[in-house]
Amino acid sequence: MAASTSFTGVFPILITPFDDDENLDLASFEKVVRFMVEIGVDGITILGVLGEANRLIDAEREQLILTAIQAADGAIP
Repeated sequence: MAASTSFTGVFPILITPFDDDENLDLASFEKVVRFMVEIGVDGITILGVLGEANRLIDAEREQLILTAIQAADGAIP
């Protein structure tokens, strides 16, 4: 993105779903991202306080980022 790019519109803060064993639930996270694309948000925010970023190790953060990029498929930043 160019340095002059500005972000406007709706950028919801997404949850980070976990399974019963407190592992990342990437399948559910992918569904959340796809739903956001389907309803027409302008972008998404992941790994904030609501996203439990402070509980995750770097590898898990990377998994979430890569899953979000794949699920959004270029439709939103």
